[in-house]
Amino acid sequence: MTDGKRSLQVIVPARYDGGKVLKVLREELRVSGTLIKRLKHTQGILLNGCPARTVDPVKTGDLLKIVLTEREGSAHVIPVKSEFKIVYEDADLIVVSKPAGMAVHSSRKSDLHSLANALAYYFRQKGEYHMFRAVNRLDRQTSGLMILAKNEHANALLVRQMKEKQIEKTYLAITDGIPNPSEGTMRFPIKRADDSVLKRVVAPDGKEAVTHYRVLKQSGGFALAEIRLETGRTHQIRVHFAHIGCPLLGDWLYGREQGVPIERQALHAWKLAFYHPISGKKLFFEAELPQDMKNIFEI
Repeated sequence: MTDGKRSLQVIVPARYDGGKVLKVLREELRVSGTLIKRLKHTQGILLNGCPARTVDPVKTGDLLKIVLTEREGSAHVIPVKSEFKIVYEDADLIVVSKPAGMAVHSSRKSDLHSLANALAYYFRQKGEYHMFRAVNRLDRQTSGLMILAKNEHANALLVRQMKEKQIEKTYLAITDGIPNPSEGTMRFPIKRADDSVLKRVVAPDGKEAVTHYRVLKQSGGFALAEIRLETGRTHQIRVHFAHIGCPLLGDWLYGREQGVPIERQALHAWKLAFYHPISGKKLFFEAELPQDMKNIFEI
């Protein structure tokens, strides 16, 4: 897709015969209302090869097509070559494994070592232009899997999956202390701390947060835990484990930073499972545990 366009099409089924273009767009291609409005302005709706309106009638066997045009990519993002791993890529999405220490977005002009900058460089080298659309997000010091949509339609459908809790996320973390019991579910509401723009705390008036965990290994007062999230609150894993007295190893905000064998919070986005936004096929991905976390347990 070097011209910045992606097209999707459907042969109109008999049940829509005599109906309107709009109904087919919404039900068969699952196009959002926002995108339909944009497609009207770009003449991106085609019926049998000709520009069409949403009120136009359709017949059985008609070819209805939409053409998605990227709006010159993320023009404000400076392309910068940085190392990250591509796990999967197609015309609609890209799954990457983000290294620890790389922010998702640049927080200031002097810091261009972000995934947004790195992807801008990667796409420019391919002659492609895409807006930066992160479906899930990770803290700067958290490593692992992220999904990024390459067009507006894929993004809307993936975000819908996220809201409907259809995207399964599994993490690996090393805790400073051994969780007891070794397997369980933490249901502690979380809110922003009153005296901080960054820190979160467990509080009765916070938003629902549910974390499932299972200890896989333990040694020297540390535990390797497999974690599955039911909700996605900011710092949820870090806050929950700190709340039970087992903060993540190396977590400067919720635990101790000094005297530990790792230079960042020991958290890794290990596995992702979700449905492809266009084909509907379920996809499964896994990112190997980084070396700094492996070293602690000699995995």
